[in-house]
Amino acid sequence: MIFLENETGNMPIYKQLRDLLLGEIASGELHPGDRIYTESKLANRFQVSRTTIRRALGGLEREGLIVRFPGKGTFINRTTESNALRERVSVGINFFADFSNSSYYGELTEGILNEAEKSNLSIRVVSPQELEGQMPGDISGFLFTGKLNPSTEIYRRISKGILPAVGFNSQVSRSVSFIGVDNYEESRRGVKYLIGSGHRKIGFYGNRPSTDASRDRYRGYLDTLRENGLPPEERNVHFMDLSRDHYRQGIEYLRGADVDAVFVALAPIFNSLLYAMNTLHRSTGDELQLLCFDNLEPYHLDWPGIAYIKMPLRQIGERMVAALRQQLILKEQAPVVHEIFKAQILKREA
Repeated sequence: MIFLENETGNMPIYKQLRDLLLGEIASGELHPGDRIYTESKLANRFQVSRTTIRRALGGLEREGLIVRFPGKGTFINRTTESNALRERVSVGINFFADFSNSSYYGELTEGILNEAEKSNLSIRVVSPQELEGQMPGDISGFLFTGKLNPSTEIYRRISKGILPAVGFNSQVSRSVSFIGVDNYEESRRGVKYLIGSGHRKIGFYGNRPSTDASRDRYRGYLDTLRENGLPPEERNVHFMDLSRDHYRQGIEYLRGADVDAVFVALAPIFNSLLYAMNTLHRSTGDELQLLCFDNLEPYHLDWPGIAYIKMPLRQIGERMVAALRQQLILKEQAPVVHEIFKAQILKREA
């Protein structure tokens, strides 16, 4: 049993308690992943009230030194010496090889790489061939996007909880963590924005709905139009044919469509529509409103009549690493994370 001194000067009892716990963490007596006593046991140990214990723990939690999970307990999250695991750990990622230069994945992976460096994690790209073959032997965790093949070893290990993993907008099962954006709801919000701006002839310009993300974005577009008494017209919808010239498709689309606004599903095909508008002498603004479901910042398209839905990809990347790191440290004590981040609609006023 430890007795704390009565409050004197600028050292309240809860701060004395915080410093005692901090000393145990700094000395290595408590390690990342260790579970600490309950509030009642700590109160008995230090002969103070539970209110004082909560204040002391609250300070440590705000500093990121401990994490508290309802029904599971309070755990040491990191030491005071660094944010890192005690040994550098390799984490696999199944984004394509040039992911850091991608307009879509660039910000996401910047968040992943920055947070990984803080946590002493190294990121290794796992090739499609490795995903389909034997389990890569040099990774301790996995960050992934897209659907994984259920017949592969890596899928089996993730689904059984053997390999800690976090999916980006991808879910293996309810027992596997995922973090992302609700493409369907954000698509609906984007179309509502166009309707709220006075548009009634709203087109769709995007990829064929063959993936979860593209399907949800197109479904959100259709459902929102119908709910607002605006039945979609086939001539106003275009799915990109990857085998054909994108710029030619943009021209063909605008020539045949009857639209005063277009919902563009992703940034990489946005330029083909701008090219078509320039060729056909159509301007953004009063004549045609464009809304892209993707970050247009790298394209510097802050023109009147252009808006975009910006996903918080950097924050998502950081959160993915943080959630995976908790799994690596806390193991079966770590909570399963299912988190959806809100996007922003950014626009330039005329």
